[in-house]
Amino acid sequence: MIVFDLKCSKGHTFEEWFASSGEFEKLAKKKQIACPKCGDKQVAKALMAPSVATSKPSTPSAPPMPTCGGGGCGGGMCPF
Repeated sequence: MIVFDLKCSKGHTFEEWFASSGEFEKLAKKKQIACPKCGDKQVAKALMAPSVATSKPSTPSAPPMPTCGGGGCGGGMCPF
């Protein structure tokens, strides 16, 4: 499945899902896609912002909390 941003000849933009890019082309050529706002069947793909993958996580993770290993640091003075 693929989603396209579409625009009718009257300027309305909307999203539609299709099985493939070829399926969109076939349905658009046959005028089987209609604008949900005005019913116009003259639609084309609108410009879409690309989805860009990054190698970094979107939210930084917190560093692990230090521990004394459970044996204590001597004299009960361990802050962890």
